[in-house]
Amino acid sequence: MKKMCKILVAILFALALAHPVMAKDSNVDISLYSVTRFSVGELAKYSSCSLGGGIAAEGTFSFFPLLGISGRAEFAPMIGLHADIKSWMNAAFTAGLYLNLPLGKTFILRPELGYGVQLHIVDSTNKNLAGVFADQIVQFSGTVKIAPKPLQAKGFSFDVAPLYTLLTEKTAALHYLGFRLGLSYQL
Repeated sequence: MKKMCKILVAILFALALAHPVMAKDSNVDISLYSVTRFSVGELAKYSSCSLGGGIAAEGTFSFFPLLGISGRAEFAPMIGLHADIKSWMNAAFTAGLYLNLPLGKTFILRPELGYGVQLHIVDSTNKNLAGVFADQIVQFSGTVKIAPKPLQAKGFSFDVAPLYTLLTEKTAALHYLGFRLGLSYQL
């Protein structure tokens, strides 16, 4: 748990250091979104899927407007497959880098690679399953942003993103496949 706290502090510190590098004329987006993940592989033995939401702050640099950084916080209840699991909540915190690739006048393709920590808060009658567990996560997404004037205009955009999430544990690598749907506002 101490290692995960250090990772979370390092992510917050990196985002705080990146803030001054971003100039006034840089773009900053705030996003609210829903996120759905389906367990695959070994993880599918314990859970089927999750449905939750998240918030993100994303920004580009004035010296290279196609490159950006992101910070995300997501919360989602899981559907556990064991009868003795009463409830299971996941909380994920990631920081990442993305690239804006304009596709015409209305669309942007935004591949993003994020790294962070995911907390599993499990309430169970089985003492071995109950508690708070932490995993390092690596997340890849390929967001398609639909905006009236991408990269130039202030205002709203609609985001759709397929997701792949890798959780690294001591004994196994666990996987999720899913998607995000959201609304962003460029400040």
